[in-house]
Amino acid sequence: MLLGVKRDDRLKLRPLGLTRITRHPLILPVVPWGLSNALLAGAHAPDLVLFLGLALYALAGCRAQDLRVEGSNQVGTVFEDGALSAFYRDTSFVPFVAVSDGRQAFGDVVAEVPSSALAAGLVLGGAIEWATLESWVGVSVPPTL
Repeated sequence: MLLGVKRDDRLKLRPLGLTRITRHPLILPVVPWGLSNALLAGAHAPDLVLFLGLALYALAGCRAQDLRVEGSNQVGTVFEDGALSAFYRDTSFVPFVAVSDGRQAFGDVVAEVPSSALAAGLVLGGAIEWATLESWVGVSVPPTL
């Protein structure tokens, strides 16, 4: 316990928010980001190698984590054997598959992900992407979202 804060890993055992869409909400978005950057940066060989490589790396990392859990039913030493079984059963690797087949409800996603945070993230992410492509690559991108 650090500074009176006790870790509660039970919260990680239930799908909430973006994990209702995919069980890898932090790493899997690198795939469309890498694909789009490979094209937006000009689709030159170095851009393709770098950005498509990052996309493949993200896919491989997510899949490796799933295989590790399938093999041992745990991630690291945090959970007991089998603790993640229900989480993996109720979530999906591919975004929105658990929603489309009824394991998760899209209404729950909407209720748990604040619309103001989503809007701010989209605006900020779009601005950063535009500024990056404008200055780093020299590509003129219209500032539309």
